[in-house]
Amino acid sequence: MALIANGDAPQDIMVWSLLPGMLAFLAIAVVVVEKPRLHGRRHSGGLLASLKLTGTPFRRYVGVVFAFGCGDFSRTLLILYATQHATGTLFSLTAGAFAIGLYVAHNAVSALASLPLGVLADRWGRHKVLALGYAVAAMTTLGFALLPPMPAILFLLFVASGVYIAAEEVAEKAHAAELLPVEVRGTGLGVLAAANGIGDFVSSAMVGTLWSAFPDTPAIGFAAAGVLQAAGALAALRLQSVRKGGL
Repeated sequence: MALIANGDAPQDIMVWSLLPGMLAFLAIAVVVVEKPRLHGRRHSGGLLASLKLTGTPFRRYVGVVFAFGCGDFSRTLLILYATQHATGTLFSLTAGAFAIGLYVAHNAVSALASLPLGVLADRWGRHKVLALGYAVAAMTTLGFALLPPMPAILFLLFVASGVYIAAEEVAEKAHAAELLPVEVRGTGLGVLAAANGIGDFVSSAMVGTLWSAFPDTPAIGFAAAGVLQAAGALAALRLQSVRKGGL
C-alpha cells in the first residue's frame, strides 16, 4: 500500500513480493519437520475406495461447502470495486492505495478474529461457527450490492468480510476433520479443497461475467453471489438439524 501510494510501478512491487514468498518456502523446507505416524490405520485402497470411506455425512457436508462456495467469489473483485468507486477510475494510484488499505484492514481483522473464533468453535461447535460465518458472508455480499460505496461503508464491509473469512478458515477444515475417519482424512481434506476451488471458480466467473455484461451495475453480480451464499448458510443450518434428528 505504501509503495503504491508512493507511485512505484506495479511490476516493481510484484518483484518485491517475491521476498516474503521465498521466506515462506524456506521456512517450510528448512524449519518445519513432519513427525512420522506412530500409530493408527493406513488405508491401502485406491482413490475410489478412499472416497467411499469418507462417509455420507462428510459428502453431504462437502455439498454444503460447494453450494456456499458458488457464491464466495475472489476478494480481488472487491478490491476492484473499491478502486473504481474511490475516484471513478481504475488506474488511479490514490484509489489503488485506498483499496489496498481496505484489504489490509480485511486481513488484519481476519487474523485477529481467528483465535477467538477458534475458541468459540471448540466451545460452541465448529458447525455452528461455520453456519454463522456463512450468514455473515451473505449479509456482507448483499451489503456490497445494496449499500452506497461510501468510504466508511466500504470499510465496514471489508471488516465484516474479514470476520467471515476467519470463521470459514477456522471452522471449515476443523469440522471436516471431525467427520472424517483418520485413515482417509488427507483424501477428505483434498476433496474439500477441490470443492472450494471449483466453487470459487464458478462464483468469480459468475460475478465477473455479470459485471462485464452490466458494467454500470456491479450490484447484480454481488446480489447473485449473496443469494447463493445465503442458500449455503441455510443448507448448513439444515444439515445441522438433520444431524440432530439422527437422519
